[in-house]
Amino acid sequence: MTLILSLNVIGQKSIDELEAQLKTAKSDNNSKLEVETYILMGDYFIKEEDNINKGQRFYRRSNRKNKDDEFVDLTILYHRQYARSYVLQNKLEDASTHYQDALSLAKEYKLKNYVKNLSQEIEQFEARKAQIIKAKQELDELKSLKDDEAIARIEERNQKEDLEAEKFFLEINKLSRENQLQQIKLRFVENELEKKELKIQLLDQYNKAKAAEIEKHNAEIALKNLEIEKKEVDAKRQNNIILFFIITSLLLFLIVFIIFFNYKKLKKLNLLLSEQSLIIKQKNKEMTDSLNYAQRIQEAIFLGSKSHKSIFPEYFIFNQPKDIVSGDFFWSSKTHDNKIAWAVVDCTGHGVPGAFMSIIGVRLLNEIIVERKITDPGKVLDEMKRGIIHSLNQEENQTTVTQDGMDMTLCIWDPITNELKYAGANNSIYILREGINSSVIPLPENKYKSFENDLLEIRANRSPIGYYPYFSHPFDTITFQLQKGDIIYALSDGFQDQFGGTKNKKYTTKRMKRFMIDVSAKSFTEQTNSFKNELNTWKGNYEQLDDVCIVGVRV
Repeated sequence: MTLILSLNVIGQKSIDELEAQLKTAKSDNNSKLEVETYILMGDYFIKEEDNINKGQRFYRRSNRKNKDDEFVDLTILYHRQYARSYVLQNKLEDASTHYQDALSLAKEYKLKNYVKNLSQEIEQFEARKAQIIKAKQELDELKSLKDDEAIARIEERNQKEDLEAEKFFLEINKLSRENQLQQIKLRFVENELEKKELKIQLLDQYNKAKAAEIEKHNAEIALKNLEIEKKEVDAKRQNNIILFFIITSLLLFLIVFIIFFNYKKLKKLNLLLSEQSLIIKQKNKEMTDSLNYAQRIQEAIFLGSKSHKSIFPEYFIFNQPKDIVSGDFFWSSKTHDNKIAWAVVDCTGHGVPGAFMSIIGVRLLNEIIVERKITDPGKVLDEMKRGIIHSLNQEENQTTVTQDGMDMTLCIWDPITNELKYAGANNSIYILREGINSSVIPLPENKYKSFENDLLEIRANRSPIGYYPYFSHPFDTITFQLQKGDIIYALSDGFQDQFGGTKNKKYTTKRMKRFMIDVSAKSFTEQTNSFKNELNTWKGNYEQLDDVCIVGVRV
């Protein structure tokens, strides 16, 4: 039995191609390709240059690179190729060790094809190894004999082999005579088959001629039947044409009658719809005029006795209601101790219901801050909550308690010291300052969240202004020291919750934070236009879902 060794693994390449492949593997940090290339280079030097030692050096490089058997299939390949190189060096014990290592790994990782192929190769290797060992033993045995005895032993073996060869050739000759008899019988059978084949061909020709006559006769009969059928079809077609004209005439008359009848009816209906349309247009105009008037009243209420311009050094307001009147509003006022108070409020609902809620919110803010002179933001929100519960009759002993209320941010700013006090119901505020998050934030960890390096979110209490059975604690007041040039953004959730874009998804708070950073370097007039364009572009042809109010103040 001969052990056939093929050192081609994946397809032999030139040494230049392999070196280029190794360079690519290293530059791409492709460890598996680098391990595989070292094995291929080892194969190349053993097969093409007959340099087994150099080939083995590349095998060892592959094994060092393949740390902890990261690529098991290449570890198996390394052991197999190293075993084959040892076979070429006639180092059979070393070869056997590497073969067994390869087979153990293949069995451990249950690689069935590897186990099958390695088992077959090892079987061949062991058979050859046994032959070599046996030959060595016989050679050693002959060396131990005297010359006459060794010659006699060799002649005895040669005679035995000659007898086996003579027996083999006799069997071959016997087989040849049997084959000759078989050929004679085969020729006789072939002659008989040729005669039968000729008879079959003659009979087949006779049957074909007979079938042709029958087919011709059948064709004549079929032609006559077709002529008869054609006449019947023509007669039926004539009858169908006459019937079609009769039915068509009746249908045409019926259609004309229906059209005329519907025309008279439609004319009356159009006249009625025209009258109804005028009435609806008039009603819509009256309703729109009423809403526009309500909007002017609402804006006047929001401005109060003094405009925002007289209070803030620099600010902008972007307000885009879903309907004409809004449930979102911006309120501001000077306090009794010359501080500036402002709030962005998001009332439950929008349109007329939201507008009613906003009027309640403005009234309560004026009453609490301006009249009662309460300027602690957390206490103001507590008083707002009590006022809403009382105004909307949301006492817990009522059988039905509504969930109406409002979310808001409230800021009290001292323009002299730049101290900001803030409280929020569900709505955070955002302070933008270059590098603000690179310094220590003097707030509890649950009260702020950093975004990138320049935007700081100060978080609100997770509770609305109104009846809310899950949160009964007072609202927190958070104090933060501002610096000149800081921008404070306060906003309702209408923009972030708006669906749109190419996939009709929410705009999201994360995208809003990113946009605030991007536009912060612009003037406030440009920022107002940027927010408007961004909202309308994102919304596209989709409906606006809620009121939107965004306010920016620069200190």
